[in-house]
Amino acid sequence: MTNDISVCMCTYNGEKYIERQLRSIVSQAMQPNEVIIVDDSSSDRTVQIIEKFSSRYNYIKLYINSSNMGVNHSFLKSIRKSSNGIVVFSDQDDFWYKDRLAVIDQIFKGDCNVSMVVTNAHIYNNEKYTGLTTFDIHKPTRSFLKVFYKNRFIGCQIAIRKAKISENITIPKYTYYDHLIALLLLQSEGVSFINRPLSKYARHENTVTELGVPNSYLESVSSRYFIFLFFVKRMLNKKVSDSLKEGVKSLARSIESRGVIKTAVFIGGELLFDAKFGVDTRSMVSSTSVINQGMSDVARPYQGTNFYIIRFIFRELKKVVDLEKSHMLDYGSGMGRVILSGLYYGVAQVEGVEFDRDLYNKCNENIDKFCKERKVSRNRAKCILADAQLYEIPKGVNIFFLYNPFSSPVIERVVERIFSFAKTQEDEIIVAYVNPIFRELFLSKGFVIFSKGDGEFDLYKYSP
Repeated sequence: MTNDISVCMCTYNGEKYIERQLRSIVSQAMQPNEVIIVDDSSSDRTVQIIEKFSSRYNYIKLYINSSNMGVNHSFLKSIRKSSNGIVVFSDQDDFWYKDRLAVIDQIFKGDCNVSMVVTNAHIYNNEKYTGLTTFDIHKPTRSFLKVFYKNRFIGCQIAIRKAKISENITIPKYTYYDHLIALLLLQSEGVSFINRPLSKYARHENTVTELGVPNSYLESVSSRYFIFLFFVKRMLNKKVSDSLKEGVKSLARSIESRGVIKTAVFIGGELLFDAKFGVDTRSMVSSTSVINQGMSDVARPYQGTNFYIIRFIFRELKKVVDLEKSHMLDYGSGMGRVILSGLYYGVAQVEGVEFDRDLYNKCNENIDKFCKERKVSRNRAKCILADAQLYEIPKGVNIFFLYNPFSSPVIERVVERIFSFAKTQEDEIIVAYVNPIFRELFLSKGFVIFSKGDGEFDLYKYSP
């Protein structure tokens, strides 16, 4: 018997299935330290069946709600009543295979950084095996945005490290407890998936669905809105890091310059970009490797170019250049949003230069995901770990992209490099410059503005 696992279960009118599930739990190769059951005021024989088991197994503890409170309230109550570090959720109508708890326990003990274990299960519909597993229906993912959009975590298939969540959490309106817990623990990145089915997941006409959770499009949208507010409040109540503070400052600057509506549209565009392409270009990343390399005096906190701006730029570029025959170089590529956009809009060859090792690694990870998902040749894109001031521009580049992330001395050297390169070329050179606060540097070198994007960007031409 382990000393660190609590099984948490909510029951309601489950007399037809509860005995079978309790037998599968008490028959585990490694039994739990305790089983916490919160009955939501059942009107059938569910309580009597549980009491029969609790009289025989003293680690089964029953709590009865005085009135029907719903699934969310009951499961949160069971968590608060539990006394162990690991919580394994259970439905009243499933069936566990004999080694389920032992496998879960092994994962948690093997890695102290694991915050949530998700197990697979065979799906049964009215006692008949469907031929499917829960992982067939809900593909395993660690993407916060994908799970925010659609819950892929079934409560009875997850186990959590209790210390990773607050016992005082409240569930937003129209939201299931497992959806919120999954989102909370996905932030820790310590999620482990067990592909081997360890239980039977039962579906039938009496499956309990709590009133007030999403059962329409409107309620689903409302749920995401309330979840969003939950995380905003949570962020504001915590001691924020320097990078997060910078993000808040950036948001404030955006609202001041663009207004609330346009800022909201910009943020929405970024969320949709990551969700659409299955990448992560929005995470808070501190430029530790830049600082460690003695560049803190010229480095700036990471902030990717907004996708709406990128989209407008590529629309303008299409008017003056054949993207399918172009070679684009992105200075300060960050997590690769511009590189991925270049691939999406058909640029033949795209590469980025990034000085920060953490961002460089993340950029290449995103390129790999994008190319695999979209079946794009990986040879069309690359990110190079290099100093933009020193990087030798490859032959054939005809489009430059830079979002002003640099301090004055760095941008001066980058512009000088672009100018020196442009003078040697036979064809016209195009520069897309986002947040063009050093516009005069380009104009003084003979670059000509042919498009201004509402103050957000400049597009320059240079004809040798």
